[in-house]
Amino acid sequence: MRLTQSDAWSALVAYTCVTYASLAWNIVVVAYADVSDSDTATLRENLLSLNATLTLNRPSTVAQLLKYEEDIVLLRKILESKVSLFVLVNLGIHTFIVTSIITKAIFLGTLHDLEVRKTMERMLNYVTFKVVFVGAVVEPDVMEVLLWMSWFTLLGFFKMFTGLVQDRCEWLTSAPGATRVMHLRAAALLVMLLGAVCVCSAVSGGALHRRVGLSDLLLLQFELVLMGVDLVRSAVKYAVHVADLDSPDSMAGGAGLESEWRGMPAGGAGLESEWRGTFLVHAEFVGEALALTLTLLHYLHI
Repeated sequence: MRLTQSDAWSALVAYTCVTYASLAWNIVVVAYADVSDSDTATLRENLLSLNATLTLNRPSTVAQLLKYEEDIVLLRKILESKVSLFVLVNLGIHTFIVTSIITKAIFLGTLHDLEVRKTMERMLNYVTFKVVFVGAVVEPDVMEVLLWMSWFTLLGFFKMFTGLVQDRCEWLTSAPGATRVMHLRAAALLVMLLGAVCVCSAVSGGALHRRVGLSDLLLLQFELVLMGVDLVRSAVKYAVHVADLDSPDSMAGGAGLESEWRGMPAGGAGLESEWRGTFLVHAEFVGEALALTLTLLHYLHI
């Protein structure tokens, strides 16, 4: 029995309802849970000790810390509950799936078989490597494991669509039936991913450079920097191909854009096309060399 598209959407809607219903139930249970006085007193002592250690003698700082003491206790109780952890992990998985489906529908549409196969291979390698990393490097603490898993999930989203947009751009540069709308959607996704990666790198680096060590900061930034290099390389390659397809040399003789896509020479190559080809070769070499160098340094660092 083959699953139809309507069945898949129905299953997704049902999964969404179950996810948010379980989240609401968990919030209600935790919100009305009794917070023991011993937990609150212990947390108060820890906060006061932290305040003294940091030499923060301002009363407003102490009051602000103590104001959220019950919220911190409740958060700790959530992390101690296996059911609550399952709800949070399920919410993260649901968010990843829904966001991926919406992004694919807006920018890529239906994926080709080759794109699906290559994406599955990339994500399998990515998940395998990150599971080994979490098990070997991360301390066995629930909060730390959740933070690293959340970070790797965000990176996995970026990495998945980075590979997809690279495959789509390569297909568009040689597809005879590609329309301008397809080109615009792929270019928009490419620019959006590059901007998101840059913003995420800047925000995480600025927020954590004083809170974590240099080693952890380099681990956090590696995937983002590597994806940024891949996206810039793909953007340059795609822009050169599109410019070459729309160049006067490609339009010569009335062949136009479609003839060039089909591999039929539409006119003389010219100095401009030769310069573009040389630039593309050098840009590809620099991008590959930089990516391999970063990967080697990352493995040595680990």
